[in-house]
Amino acid sequence: MSRHVFGATRFNAPGSFTGLDFSPDSTTLVALVTGEERTKVHRFAVDDGRALDEQTVTGRFTGVFALPGGDLLLWARGSIARLGQDGELSWKLGEKATKKFAFATVSADGAMVATYGGDSVANVFDARTGKRLHDLSEPAGEIFAFAFSPDGARFATGGQKGIVRVFDGKSKKELAQRKSSKILVLAFSPEGSVLAGGHGQGDVHLWDGASLAPVRLLGSHRFQEDYGSGEQEGGPAGCRWLAFLADGETVVSQGNDRYFRWWKRSGAEIRRVRTPRHHAYGQGPAMALSRDGKWLAAGSTASGIGIWTSDGEPASSELGIDAPRAIALSRERVVVAGSSGIWSWRRTDGTVSERRASGPAALANLPQGELLIVEPKNAVVVREITDKGEAIFANDAISPQGDARAVVVDSAGRTRTADAEKGQWLDEPEAPKDIEFHGFEILPLTASRTGPRSRTSTGTATSPSTRSKA
Repeated sequence: MSRHVFGATRFNAPGSFTGLDFSPDSTTLVALVTGEERTKVHRFAVDDGRALDEQTVTGRFTGVFALPGGDLLLWARGSIARLGQDGELSWKLGEKATKKFAFATVSADGAMVATYGGDSVANVFDARTGKRLHDLSEPAGEIFAFAFSPDGARFATGGQKGIVRVFDGKSKKELAQRKSSKILVLAFSPEGSVLAGGHGQGDVHLWDGASLAPVRLLGSHRFQEDYGSGEQEGGPAGCRWLAFLADGETVVSQGNDRYFRWWKRSGAEIRRVRTPRHHAYGQGPAMALSRDGKWLAAGSTASGIGIWTSDGEPASSELGIDAPRAIALSRERVVVAGSSGIWSWRRTDGTVSERRASGPAALANLPQGELLIVEPKNAVVVREITDKGEAIFANDAISPQGDARAVVVDSAGRTRTADAEKGQWLDEPEAPKDIEFHGFEILPLTASRTGPRSRTSTGTATSPSTRSKA
């Protein structure tokens, strides 16, 4: 018997990826899989995606920076540590020392690390010893963004109220300030002359790196909607991540619209690449740019790591499985439903397709090669999972009985809606109760308050009431 593994991709390991970074020589990708009490550190070869090694670290960490020499800086909310090549922590700071924080940024040379995002204070530490060097306060609300200039001589902050500030790295003296809209991310150009800022409403701005005088607006991330006549721009989509490429002339940004966008400093958008849905959701973006500027990486969920070249070409195009909940097998394909999407692998040529899901779904193959997808709020029949599909019903209310309502699929592939508790058809209330279905599947139509139960049953029954008593 032949064996084929679906969803086993390059740049992948069991669990959800929460932090990514490239080694200083850009040959290795370091990725974190976070558990409740331990964190696994995985290393992959950038050229072919093969797993190199993994180690387990005590503690919960969600962010990583690869330091020169092989050590790693690891952090999570309220905790930051330095992990040596021997697997031991050389220092670790808890919330008492760091105060509450959500994000961390490391200087280009790995000498300093800043923590911020929990309140209106950013703390700067010596990355070698863990000693506090500076604390910077923002009177106008929470700090969401922090950047070191390439030489470490200046710091930049931005945040909730849109105030961008530049400070002297030694004296902490404020050198410049400007008012903008909410800032989510900041990055200096390689020579330090320009500061790029990504906004909550999706704009990407360039300012002078010393005076904060405006240079130009590069453009904006906006949601792309397709109402049947092609994609059209929708509302603003926050810019979650950005960086300059090594040439200093190109900015790459990533937004909630799921697009990587390449901008020239002159203002032209030269390229865009849409990332898979599973890289756009999760607790936060896991993004990284290699130090040589040749590779981009994106993670955030248990669906593998996406890798692209700096020209936007995918180096890892396979889709992984996000927390499998249901499986439908046929001669033609393997379909898996996860917590945030549905994936299909065509068995003949390996073609992979993806569909966003509104929650855990149940699946059933129909006789004519179609697929029934039952989600918490609706059910559709599709030929391919990328099809919009024919809606069988919409169910916006949550049943107080949890899984009392069900979809019954008979042996001919007909679907009917039933109340399994009361033994009544919901789509044809007057239908006789002695109709027999020989070989059928029952799939849940609605979710209980604690989430849908993706249960599938088969058997023979004379009516829904007979099935509910079984």
